[in-house]
Amino acid sequence: SEQRPRDYLPVRFQPPPADLPAPAWFVRPAQGHPPAGTPLRLALAASTAVAVQVRILEGEGEVLAAPPRALTLAAGARELDLDGLALAPGGYRVEIRGPGRSLSWGVSVLLAGGAEGLQRRFDRLAPALQPGTRTTLAFRLQDARQRLAELPASDPAPALRQALNQLENDLQALADGRDPLASRTGLLRRAYRSALDQTLQPYSLRVPATLVAGKRYPLLVYLHGSGQSDQGVLDLRRAPDGWFELAPNGRGTSNCFSADHAQEDLREAIADTLASYPVDPNRVILAGFSMGGYGVYRTAFERPGFFQGLAIFSGVPDVASRWLGPGHPDFLDPANLAGFKGLPIFVFHGSEDRNCPFASTERLVQLLRQAGAEVTFEVEPGKGHEPPGAATLERYFQWLGRWQS
Repeated sequence: SEQRPRDYLPVRFQPPPADLPAPAWFVRPAQGHPPAGTPLRLALAASTAVAVQVRILEGEGEVLAAPPRALTLAAGARELDLDGLALAPGGYRVEIRGPGRSLSWGVSVLLAGGAEGLQRRFDRLAPALQPGTRTTLAFRLQDARQRLAELPASDPAPALRQALNQLENDLQALADGRDPLASRTGLLRRAYRSALDQTLQPYSLRVPATLVAGKRYPLLVYLHGSGQSDQGVLDLRRAPDGWFELAPNGRGTSNCFSADHAQEDLREAIADTLASYPVDPNRVILAGFSMGGYGVYRTAFERPGFFQGLAIFSGVPDVASRWLGPGHPDFLDPANLAGFKGLPIFVFHGSEDRNCPFASTERLVQLLRQAGAEVTFEVEPGKGHEPPGAATLERYFQWLGRWQS
């Protein structure tokens, strides 16, 4: 069900009856994200003539972006342009005060020229850009254009407005001879062009706040759970300070990192990070939650010897064979565990997890130890299918400490 598009039904309204005890009226912006340079258009409806006042505020504050306007709404429905009002790109609130109530709406005024104008600027700069900067900006532009094309007219889309503004700022910096992506730290989203099919593929990355010249840093690769993408995975810290943290997209939300070229995506995202940042290839740790926990087993199975440690949170050993059908490894089969010999593995599971049964993980831990893996097994009694508590996370960070320096 999480993969199905949502279905919508239109709501039908009747005109209000003429004998209402008080006037019925309604006003909203006709478009939630008009481009700069166009008048703000309002959609109006009233049961009888009503006087209202319109105020436009900057952002979420109380600073007036334009003088208040008095409007008289005639009976019926229509649209009206607020002529003579030129709003600069940014976020605004439109307040309408009338008999009996007030209405408030968010509006985003987008850059004139929109994503197409930014695309033209990018095309002029692209040949001189570093490969990682070029592919990341190309993906961000592609993503913005797609989101704009799919956006409902009424949506103020503040996140998209901010994304377009950030693109404009980055393109201006590049035109001035400075690469803002090369020095950006913290949480960001990058993209690479896949050698598999030449598509642009995204991943999320957290870059340490301070990087010392000549020093290399450990990398934690964290795989998302079912129904998720790379976005939001790194909103919580998955490793201590001083680590790079990478969340691959896996080319899908529920493919168990076993279909849709998900394994190719992991390899290419890691390779792009290693090529672009001072990451120590001998200190790459793989972790994941739920379906991502299976993805940890699956990826380590595919690349024996590449990862120096594994961490699995509420994972399940056989989800791919159950979801995707035969042909995917079941890690309750001892024949699939030879490559885990000598590997440090941190496993967490709640004892009352009914989504990914605790008994399966308990059995797998026994099999991993029999195969020669160095397993740290953390159990939280009474816990369901959820991330670990603070005490377990502290022990997990301590477990990661062996690769800290």
